[in-house]
Amino acid sequence: MKNRNPNFAAKQDEIKILEAFDMDRNLKEKWDTVEIEGKRYQRYMRPIFVEEACLACHGPKDKRPKFVVDKYPDDKAYDFKVGDLRGMIEVMVREE
Repeated sequence: MKNRNPNFAAKQDEIKILEAFDMDRNLKEKWDTVEIEGKRYQRYMRPIFVEEACLACHGPKDKRPKFVVDKYPDDKAYDFKVGDLRGMIEVMVREE
């Protein structure tokens, strides 16, 4: 939900799933079916939690690498701590 690239910002239905992952740390994955532009997809989602190595770019705002600051002037993906929910992996497979 704190995106770096606005092109990859979570959509409303994805925000609900991210909130579920954040509220229930025992929830390791989720499957559902979605319809996009009249086509049905099986969707698999899995949370991504911040690890120590992630903090090099997603830690304190003033410690982000210069290339991140330069490339993403509207960056919101900082001030995370180890264990925070960072995002999710989402894979969709079209139903035939």
